[in-house]
This record gives sequence, C-alpha cells and structure tokens, in this order.
Amino acid sequence: MNPFNKVKSLDLSLTLKQRALGKRFYYLYAFFNSFSWAALAGGVVILLLLRLGASETWVGVVTALQYLTLPAMALGYTTVARLGVTGTAGLFWGIRSLSAALMIIAPWTLRFGADIPLWFMFFGSLGFMLGRAAGLISFTGIITELTTERDRGELISNSSKISQFGSILMTLGMALFLGTAAPLYRYQILLAFGMLCGLIGVLFFINGYVQIAFNAAMQHYFISISTHAHQLAHGIITRAFGGLTGGLALVLGGWVLERLKVSSSFSIDPLQHFRWFYGGLLLLLIFRTVVFFKLPRLKSQGIRDALSALFSPWDWRAIHAVKRAISVQSEDEESKALSALMHTDSRIYQADLEHYLRSPSFFIRQRALDALQRAKPTRTLIKALQRDLQVNQFTTAHQAAYWLGQWKVLEAVPLLIRAIDSEDFQLNGAAIHALVELDERSPLALIEKKFLESDNPYVLIEAARAISFWGNPRHYNLLLQKYLLAIAPQAKDDLSLSVARLLGLYDAFYFDLGMLHREPAQLFREWQERFGAMDIEGLIAAGRAGKTEQGLLLGALQRQPRRYQPWFYDPTVNFLEKQPEIVPRQEAFLMAFLLLTPSGFHIN
Repeated sequence: MNPFNKVKSLDLSLTLKQRALGKRFYYLYAFFNSFSWAALAGGVVILLLLRLGASETWVGVVTALQYLTLPAMALGYTTVARLGVTGTAGLFWGIRSLSAALMIIAPWTLRFGADIPLWFMFFGSLGFMLGRAAGLISFTGIITELTTERDRGELISNSSKISQFGSILMTLGMALFLGTAAPLYRYQILLAFGMLCGLIGVLFFINGYVQIAFNAAMQHYFISISTHAHQLAHGIITRAFGGLTGGLALVLGGWVLERLKVSSSFSIDPLQHFRWFYGGLLLLLIFRTVVFFKLPRLKSQGIRDALSALFSPWDWRAIHAVKRAISVQSEDEESKALSALMHTDSRIYQADLEHYLRSPSFFIRQRALDALQRAKPTRTLIKALQRDLQVNQFTTAHQAAYWLGQWKVLEAVPLLIRAIDSEDFQLNGAAIHALVELDERSPLALIEKKFLESDNPYVLIEAARAISFWGNPRHYNLLLQKYLLAIAPQAKDDLSLSVARLLGLYDAFYFDLGMLHREPAQLFREWQERFGAMDIEGLIAAGRAGKTEQGLLLGALQRQPRRYQPWFYDPTVNFLEKQPEIVPRQEAFLMAFLLLTPSGFHIN
C-alpha cells in the first residue's frame, strides 16, 4: 500500500474553511516550534557542550546529528498510512521533545566522570533529531494538502518568517539569561544595542529575507517537480542523502578545524585556522551556487521581474490584491487584483492570469485578456486562448484571437480561419486581423467572400486591411463598392486607408487624413503648395469649402485618361457616376488625393 494514499484522501475531505483553519494552526505551530528548536538544537547546545569540556570534534559530531538522522524519515513514511500526516507529526514531535530530557540531565552527571555529560548530550540530541527526522516527512504532505499551487509559496514563506521571528525572540531571551562573571546589566546594554543595530541594519534585513526566500523557493521547487504520489518517497531520498552528506561534512569540519588549530601558529595569527576553514567553505558555496544555476527554470522568474516586485509600489499593491483574491475568491476581489496586475511591470503573476482566464465570469475573463499586455506567451496561456477562441463566441473569443495573432501562434491558424465564418462579427474581424499579423495568406479568397457579403463596418475594416496587404489591382474596384453602403464616416476613413495602402500611398495619405481631422486649414494650404499646379478644376478650393461636386472629380479624371492605369480609370469613372451631385466628404477627399498626387501604383 502506498502510504501517500492516506495523504491523497485528505485532498477530498479538506474544504476551503478547513484549509484556512489548518493554515492558522500551522502558523501557530511554526511560532512555538521555533522556541523549542532554538533552545534544544541551536547555539545553546554548542555552548553547553563547550562548558562541559567538549572538543571541536565532539561539537562537530553532535551538531552533525541534525543531518545524519534524516534517513529516519523512512520510519515516518511507514506510519503515515496508519496515522496520517498530522498523526505522524504529532507522535514524533512528542518523542523529539521527551528525548531532550537527557540533555537537561547532562550537567548533573559531571560527578560521575568528565565524559558522562557529553554522552548524555549526545544521546539526548540523537533522540531529539531522530524524532524530528521521522516526523519531518509528514510536513510535505501537510503543506501540499493545506495549499494549492497558487498559495503554497505564501504558506511556506509566512511560516518561515514566523519561525525566524520566534527564533529571534527566543535567542534574545536566552542571551539575557546567559553570561559568565560579567554583571547582567552589561549584557543587557550590549544586547539591546546589538538588537537595535540588527533591526535597522540593511545587511540583517537582506540576509534574513534571502534565507526565507531561499528555503521557501527550494521547498516549493521540490513539490513542483515531484508527482503527488511520490512526494514523500522522493523527500526521504533527497533529504536522507543531503542529511548524510551534511552530517559527514559537519563531523569532518569539526575534526579538520581541530587539526588546523593544532597545526596553526598562534603567535603569528591566532585566527589562522578559522581563516583556512572558512576559506574552504567559501569555495564550496561558490560551487553550490554554480550548481543552482544549472537547475531547470520551471516557472521561475527573471532577476528584473523579481527586483521589480521587491521595489515597485505597484507590485506591492498587486501582491496584496492577488493574495486577497486568492483567500476571498470573489468576483469583486478578482477584478481588483486584475486592475492591480495591469499596472505592474513584472511578469511574476502570469500564473494568476492563467487562473483568471478560466473564470466563470465573462467580466473577469475579459479583464484577464486585457491584462495579457503585461504577459509573455507560455504553453498554458496559449492553450487557454485556443480554448477560449473555440468555446466563447460572442463574449471573449475575439480577444483570444487578437492575442494569438500578436504572439504569432502559428498553430492557431486553422482555428482562426474557421473563425472567419463565425456568426460572431467581432470574432470574424479579430480572426482576420490575427491572420494578417501572422501573414497567413491562404484564406485570402475566404476573406474576399466575407468582405463582399458583409455590411458590418468592423468586418469590412479588418477584411479591407487584409486585402490591402495581400491584394492586387483587381481588388481596387472591390474596395470602392463598399463606399456605396450607409456606413459610419470613420469606417469609410478606414476603407480609404486600405485603398491608399493597396496603391502604395499609405503613409502620405495617413498623414493628410490625420491633418484633415485635426488641422484642415493647414492641410489645404499645404495641398495648394503641393498640388496647386495640377488643380485646374479647383478641387482644393472645393475640399476646403466642404462641397466637392461630382462633375469636378469626373472632369479632373477624364481630362487626362492616359495618366492613369486602366484598372484604376474605368472603375473610378463608374464609381463617380454613382455618386450624388455633392460627393460625401470621405469619398471626395480620397478621390481628390488620388487624382492630384503625382505618385502611386495607379499612375502611368
């Protein structure tokens, strides 16, 4: 039987309320556990060993028990199936605490021999560490069941910070009660000064938070790379191997430090053995750092994004909003979180965007799609967009199509082509736009058909844009015919831009059309300077007055038929003959520009 089956059964029984309650108890445990750890496994044990006459080797051996006992996690592995993860933790944490009684008794055994207290310290620490190792395996399961992937890092980080805080309190308390012959008030003044410096020191702040972040990241990383069914077994193997290595390193370190001390010349440098010892450790740390850089990135973030999240007030706001949205899980809080995410410069919240894209609320999905401007393509995001494109017509499918085009997702081409014939006109236009971004020309005939059949302004704009990029002279007449529809003036402006692009005049016409909307008087003064010599019919003056007669345009065109390409001349004559006596402003401006300009594909 797999002991983790017991853990998996918890996943079915824990409600959101139970998880929240479990987290509070876990934080409470972390706080009080830091007291016991500081008193029974930290510096106090080393100080007591030294007071009892222990050598550096003894200190190294006892300290190494913290790592050498980690293979005892296998004992906890066998009890998980019977007692569960919480029962296993409670049992072995009780054994751990009771074993510490031997260390408490140790000073009283000095009367029986100098080595007897050291052995009491050894066996007390051994029992303490064995209980700790056997119970430690259960905490991977506890963390897994109390959290989801989205809030697991928060639990690990918060519990680490609580443990650090408790350890600081306990260490300060112990320091106030420990001393030698010095008056107590001297230690109090010194410690108060040291505490004040530590609390306001930048180095202390960075070191503490880096240590917390490192521990949280490593535990989260392990849970992420392990399958649910094998987390306990993998945890035993990795921790046991690391424990044996770390324990042997401590034993060897104590022995090496003692040997260096014996061989060093104290008359020259009394700290020489420490310098050599920590110099070697520095080389090991450098090697370890190199190994870390070789680990797969998984969902890790870059240094820029991490620093941005650390120092940017917008990112602090986003962190708070996302945490609240995770805990409350309401539409209002998720909307606030998305608003905050749209103002951040880092991409560390992409997993949350993936979560919101699957929201049952149209409004949340819509805002999540808007927030993709801060994201970069991932397989998960792309799959979410492809699914949205297929199932969310008339709501957010058009936004999904837009992002698939922006991100150049070639595998989405079949879905985008299929979307051209959807009954959702927004999806039609967005799919055509995305195909243009991908430069996928195979559906040009389908886009032409859609353009001919549609009278929807948005579809016409997007289809005309595609035709202007991929079309040829025969499409000129096709574009002209849509001016005869009763569509909005702005839509006609976009049609004019497409005509200009087809004729190779896009930049020049865009500039002039912009001036027509913003500075019309200045535009016509410039037209007089540029085109005045060719304007025999007075098209510029008519355009300035806003009353361009059909006859003026026809006259300018028919006066020099050989100046224009036949594919331009004949359709333009037919088009102008269908116009009213006073040609509408958009058509009049486009025709005047095309008849007066000295360049373009339509000029012979």
